[in-house]
Amino acid sequence: LASNALNFLSKVAEKNNYKSLFEDPATLSSICEKVVIPNMKIRESDMELFEDNPEEYVRRDIEGSDVDTRRRAACDLVRTLALHYEDKMMSIFGQYVEMMLNNYSTSGGSEWVGKDTALFLVTSLASRGGTQAAGVTRASPLVDLASFAANHVLPELQRPNVTELPVLKADAIKYIMTFRSLLPKEIIVTAFPLLIQHITGRGVVCTYGACAVEKLIAGGMVTRAELEPHAPALLAALFATLGAQDNPSEHNEYVMK
Repeated sequence: LASNALNFLSKVAEKNNYKSLFEDPATLSSICEKVVIPNMKIRESDMELFEDNPEEYVRRDIEGSDVDTRRRAACDLVRTLALHYEDKMMSIFGQYVEMMLNNYSTSGGSEWVGKDTALFLVTSLASRGGTQAAGVTRASPLVDLASFAANHVLPELQRPNVTELPVLKADAIKYIMTFRSLLPKEIIVTAFPLLIQHITGRGVVCTYGACAVEKLIAGGMVTRAELEPHAPALLAALFATLGAQDNPSEHNEYVMK
């Protein structure tokens, strides 16, 4: 029901006839605070899926089977609004993103749900189009993808414990994976060994780490010369993960790739 209502809002926002309804900054602010953020926020059911059924979580999150979820519908609404009211959207929604990130920083990590929502929101705001092979290839010029990655994404991957705050680990890996074609080379080179480390994580984190590494290598974003110093660590992480499963049928398909 919630996803249907959000989809309806997206359809209305696309129509020129109703443009006046969304041009008011107060309306956009209200939509962000009362509609988008609550529906993007991770819920207990999402966490249960993340922890107990990582395969299904991955299918919904990065394989595109989440068409009927409220998070996907909220994401689509943000993209529609950003397409038509970009300047206002970036200004208003950016304030909420900054607030959630600040709350996370000052809380010592306890407000991680807010950062998860902020990462989800930034990805939705920035994305303008892309392909399965290259990820997002067109982004809003009003979002500094590199700066955001350096300040808010890489620090999550640089935490030495790959099992700490796993949802944020997965978010950070997904950000690198999503914007891999648009991020500067130095971000990719810095992230690559960190992604390898996360292949030894559990569940979704392991899958995202393996998927991201595969896409960076297959897409030519990491050259052979850049890969060679990390090849032993990559092989060790892959074999350690495969060796942890006694039953070959339980092997992670992304690790196998």
